Amino acid sequence: MPINTRFFILTLCVLALLSQLATAAESVGKIVFVKGKATVLRLEPKGSKDLNFNDDIFAMDTVETKNGSLKILFEDQTVMSLSENSKVLITEQIFKPKQGVRKSIFDVLKGKVRTIVEKVAAEDSDVKLQTPTAVAGIRGTDVGIQVEGNRTQFLCFDGLVETYFKGAPEQKVMLEAGQLTTIQSAAPSTPENIPADVQKQFRPEAPALKEVLNQSGGQGLNKKEFLPPSPPPAQENHQEAVQNNKKQDQRSQQQNQQVNHQDQQSLRHDPAPQSPDAPPAQGPQGPPPPQAPLLPGGTQEVPVGLAPPGPTPGTAGTSGGGAGAPAPTPTAPTTTPVDVPMSFPVPG
Repeated sequence: MPINTRFFILTLCVLALLSQLATAAESVGKIVFVKGKATVLRLEPKGSKDLNFNDDIFAMDTVETKNGSLKILFEDQTVMSLSENSKVLITEQIFKPKQGVRKSIFDVLKGKVRTIVEKVAAEDSDVKLQTPTAVAGIRGTDVGIQVEGNRTQFLCFDGLVETYFKGAPEQKVMLEAGQLTTIQSAAPSTPENIPADVQKQFRPEAPALKEVLNQSGGQGLNKKEFLPPSPPPAQENHQEAVQNNKKQDQRSQQQNQQVNHQDQQSLRHDPAPQSPDAPPAQGPQGPPPPQAPLLPGGTQEVPVGLAPPGPTPGTAGTSGGGAGAPAPTPTAPTTTPVDVPMSFPVPG
């Protein structure tokens, strides 16, 4: 067994003993997707168990996949994906956002692993990915690791990755997005572009919602907590705008309905408009008294029944002193004199 491998295993044993001194274990992450068979080797309680969706992950857990794959979401939003036949030890995971501290150490023992480290507002942030022969220091980046025995290959898909050989930590090589380096028994190789076929091997698996919820233990859980990130802000803003437009349309329809209702109520109580030539409406006291017609000259004719009594034909006195009823004394008319000549009978 090579010396580097022996030293690496001894270091892990020491860390395992130190972890037993912890008074209480706290979860540092959760299984958000598992496909096929995956297990976890835990120190307390000691033993191995199958992993299911929504299972907790603790510091010093060793997760391993057989013929499947899994994803772990850590408390600092770091996402780690393990392909089949992969093995990772969660050596250390400390996240204290209020104190601005984040420290993570993941030991990739074998297989293919992709880790997306989310940027956080932490002044003291240190995230390391270790293999039996190499170390990668990352901050807010997307990195892939392939370990086969003593051969380690780091792939940078986004951000920057600082790599070095454990036997020569002073010889560091910085990877940019789209580059890879190989470390085996010496300093990292010169960075080169990631081949297209290698990128496909590390393409992150995006399980469908149905596949996620059909996992063992996945039914009835909060989907928002364990599913991939929500749509980009542009799409969210578009959806919000659509909802606001619908609400605005509903409010406009309600206002129009209220206005139409008020108009109908007004038509029921307000009188119909009258034309200028229409006769005036009769009030509660009845129609106004009729106006007498005007006579020539502008006088008003006296209504029938109000004119002064006149002589009855044939009742006037006869000549020769015949007795007869005296003629009535004439009275002045009640109308204003006009230019029309008027005569009254002269008494005999």
